[in-house]
Amino acid sequence: MKEEKTKVLLIEDNLGDTLLIREMLTEAGRGSFILETARSFSEGLMKIAAEEPELVLLDLNLPDSSGLETLRKARHTIPDIPIVILTGIKDEEMALEAVKQGAQDYLVKGEIDDKLLARSIRYALARKELELELEKERDRAQKYLDIAEVIFLALDSEERITMINKKGCEILGCSESEILGRNWFELFCPREKREKRRENFRKTVSGALELSPYVELDIITCTGERKLIAWHNTLILDDRGQITGILSSGDDITEKKRVENSIKSSAMEWRKTFDSISDMILILDTQLNIIRVNKAVSEMLKLPYQEILGKRCYRMFHNTNQPPDFCPYKELVAERKEICWEQFEPKFERHFSITMTPVFDESGNLNSIIGIYRDITEEKRLQEQLEHAVKMEAVGRLAGGMAHDFNNNLTPIVGICDLLLEEMNSEHPLYSDIVDIRESAERCTNLVKQLMAFSRKQVVEPKTFNLNNVINNMEKMLARLIGEHIHLKKNLDTRLELVKADIGQIEQVIVNLVVNARDAMPYGGRISIETANVYIDEEFTRSHLDFKPGWYVVLCISDTGIGMDKNILDKIFEPFFTTKEKGKGTGLGLAIVYGIVKQAGGSILVESEPGRGTTFRIYLPVVDESEKKILTKESKPKTMALHGWETILLVEDELSVRKVVKRALEYMGYKVIDAEDGQQALTLIKQLKTPIDLLITDVIMPEMSGKDLALRIQALFPDLKVIFISGYLDDIIGNQGILEPGIQFIQKPIKIEALAQKIRETLDSISSPGSIHGKSHLLT
Repeated sequence: MKEEKTKVLLIEDNLGDTLLIREMLTEAGRGSFILETARSFSEGLMKIAAEEPELVLLDLNLPDSSGLETLRKARHTIPDIPIVILTGIKDEEMALEAVKQGAQDYLVKGEIDDKLLARSIRYALARKELELELEKERDRAQKYLDIAEVIFLALDSEERITMINKKGCEILGCSESEILGRNWFELFCPREKREKRRENFRKTVSGALELSPYVELDIITCTGERKLIAWHNTLILDDRGQITGILSSGDDITEKKRVENSIKSSAMEWRKTFDSISDMILILDTQLNIIRVNKAVSEMLKLPYQEILGKRCYRMFHNTNQPPDFCPYKELVAERKEICWEQFEPKFERHFSITMTPVFDESGNLNSIIGIYRDITEEKRLQEQLEHAVKMEAVGRLAGGMAHDFNNNLTPIVGICDLLLEEMNSEHPLYSDIVDIRESAERCTNLVKQLMAFSRKQVVEPKTFNLNNVINNMEKMLARLIGEHIHLKKNLDTRLELVKADIGQIEQVIVNLVVNARDAMPYGGRISIETANVYIDEEFTRSHLDFKPGWYVVLCISDTGIGMDKNILDKIFEPFFTTKEKGKGTGLGLAIVYGIVKQAGGSILVESEPGRGTTFRIYLPVVDESEKKILTKESKPKTMALHGWETILLVEDELSVRKVVKRALEYMGYKVIDAEDGQQALTLIKQLKTPIDLLITDVIMPEMSGKDLALRIQALFPDLKVIFISGYLDDIIGNQGILEPGIQFIQKPIKIEALAQKIRETLDSISSPGSIHGKSHLLT
């Protein structure tokens, strides 16, 4: 096989040196080298263009070029052809610089022989071939780097950029020529962070600081845009293992971070909203494990989130190892729809409205369950208050109606007894029997009064007074009432505001509550009576429907007795409900208290637990400044004659009542004309030749009421005076049980003496007649 020859170009201006080199190559190569020569640098360039040598032997002292400048120009012109320096100058520094600038070798004339020259040429060619191969590899690598979607960046130990790929240029906003060789920190590092990062870099390349393999750092691009880059870093080491720089790949995560932060912010907002919901919300998997809860659940369970998540819901809420019987899970799966129900949770002592909603995946399979627990304890309490108020109102109406019927039936009994006792002496054989009947009727009358008090149908005489004065005046009586085995303690507010109510009724309230407290402490104890001014705000009224905002005087009566449970508390104000033994209580005491307080415009609250005593709080509205006039003693009414001679028109639809009242009036000396209804009364009026002096009429009658009758008769006789009688007060009294001014009234059952006194009081009065003109709206 024919051996290939190597073309060598010698650029040398000295002819002797040229001949010597030719001889050495001939001797050493034995025909393997082809030598071309040129005597100047310019001639050499022409020969290179024409002959295309594989290697150049270059003298540094030529006629048209000298020194290392000759090498630089040659390297620039023929970068791909290996160059061996052949010079007479022996200078080690120049030799190193020549190699550094790209020369393959540095040979000194006079110190070489044919073998050294041939070896240098072969090595130069081999190294150049290797460099070219490396260059190709580098180009291939650069292509790989340039198609990568991340930055590839190399920095040397002097902070200079030695390599950058196409994506890096794109992200940094500069061309490769604008980046390579530039100081990384000066060009791309934010000014405020530059020195700190530079210091860390220098410590890393010096080995004083360990390299962070991953770090997220922001940069400033050539266009001034700030970007966030995720860097993966590795050290660049030389053959001796010394650090010469850092190689990094960087991913632009600016948008990714923005999205992540947006998602994180949205998640935080969602969590914030989720946690702000006052209802308890649980998200369960198909095995009833809790996978997410809101803050309300954590607060109710008094546990942090991490101790709740992953636990079975029935374990957390019911302390059971399996779903309780009322768990709707099976129904939820079978029905595949939302389920709602109400439930009392003993663990929390709260009522909840619970909604369980199934969530299905795209295939229709159950994926999760959303449970919402709404605390309706307060709503339940308000509902119970409303139901209790409605019930008490209904019972009150029933009691009032019963009282009306009782009063109508008791009137003839009481009236006839009074008349019979008036006509016979005590020696009469029937006298004691009539007394017994009269006493029984009086007991029935008292019972009716109690019913009227509960139903708020009593006529009251409200006065402005200081509650402390009433309590102080009753203190001795109360002490006797409770006995020596019970201690009575007072704590009265010395700056107590005034209230307006019927003093006698308030005294009855105090007595009833003190007696109840006494009966709850058969073995002794303590009863405390306190007063204070309190302000009820809007928030309190939202949970207590009986109250309106404003100032109140509160009367607090508490005991250390046996207390009551919730079942008893729910019924204590109902008429005839009692926990006492048969014959020891009517069950009307607290019902009367309730009716009196309500009629006075107040409210009542009770607190009690078995074994821990009971506290009643009576709230009475503070009077306006205009009404603050303390009650003064009234003079006793003058004694008056109870008989008369005047003409009276009596109108009453109940025959038994009409008969006994007529008989009593005639017994008193009055001339009586009676009628069973309003129409008959008007007919009789038209037939009379003399006027009547007084009209006594029932309020509620068929076809025409007593009020309408009075108005029509007073149209004929303007000076006519009127007395209304009724066993039911709704058409006579105002909303608070107060008799309207100018109205004369006597309540059934009618006592003869009281009737006689009221008649004389009305007839003998010098005030205007009992007209109801202009007041009809007050009587409806």
